[in-house]
Amino acid sequence: MSLFSYSPQTNGTIADVSNLNVPFAQVAAILNGGIDSTNVTPASLGPAVFSSAANPETRQRRNFVNYVVSGGTIPTSGTLSSTITAMVAYNNGKEQTPGAFPKTFTASKDTYVDEKDDGTYVFVEVANGALTGMTLTTNSDSSPSLRIAKVVTSGTAVTSVVQGQGADPIGNLLYPMGATSAKGLQNPSKFLVYRTGSLNSNGLIPFDTKLYDSGNEVDLITNLGRFTAKIAGFYHFDAAWKAITNSTNQVQAISLYKNGAVYVTGPSQVVPTNGSGVGPGMGTSIQLAAGDYVEIYSGPGSAVQLMSTGAWPAYCWFSGYLISAS
Repeated sequence: MSLFSYSPQTNGTIADVSNLNVPFAQVAAILNGGIDSTNVTPASLGPAVFSSAANPETRQRRNFVNYVVSGGTIPTSGTLSSTITAMVAYNNGKEQTPGAFPKTFTASKDTYVDEKDDGTYVFVEVANGALTGMTLTTNSDSSPSLRIAKVVTSGTAVTSVVQGQGADPIGNLLYPMGATSAKGLQNPSKFLVYRTGSLNSNGLIPFDTKLYDSGNEVDLITNLGRFTAKIAGFYHFDAAWKAITNSTNQVQAISLYKNGAVYVTGPSQVVPTNGSGVGPGMGTSIQLAAGDYVEIYSGPGSAVQLMSTGAWPAYCWFSGYLISAS
């Protein structure tokens, strides 16, 4: 719609408002409440303007995120057959809505289920317990597909299915992840562990209890308190402990070790008298590859007695979460 046009002058006079073919009064009428059926027609506000495909939320999902909105779940089964439920997903800028998909899985395999941006499934099979070989399927333009599940079979049945948490052994996220809103966002890697008993030495702190560990990445059996990353990316960690010193003028701090070597040490505290309380803490961000591990150490001062936490992580704890995958 053209509101006004200009009539060129040829006699050398100065152009002013009178040379506009539509006076400003008419322009003002349109802009100040004069919008009506003559300048906004039903054809300009057709169904396409209000369709779900055109709304900002849909466009944001298509352009900026890859995730499963709903469905795509795979139940265990007493046989080798199961059915992937109907799914809504966003992958590589495209909305996918594959219907229910029955599948007979191969016996005695770990099968990784990938959904491509054309709505088809690819099944990547490796031996049970394998740590390599589960290469992520790519779309036609070489972008990554969505890995939605790990399906484990025995000789006769679908015995377990892992979805919505953690990653495969080579660091590919396992979806569904849920909508990327404050309400629906799920982080596959977050934990808080603590120690319930006292400890009378410096060095590695063997945490023994989990408050939560969504990715099952903290070992409390063999290497107590060791976090091993399943997903390559950037992480944030915090830790603190409280203790009673065993000597005078003692220097205490808390350190985070990466793969057995000190990575960062928090601020030191100097305690002038024996038997005093000390409570160092630290926080840091760090980039980890899949398989890298971190641990928390006390020190470097002489031995201290870590206070017993009991049933709640009040005195000696270690927490962390994935910031972003890389």
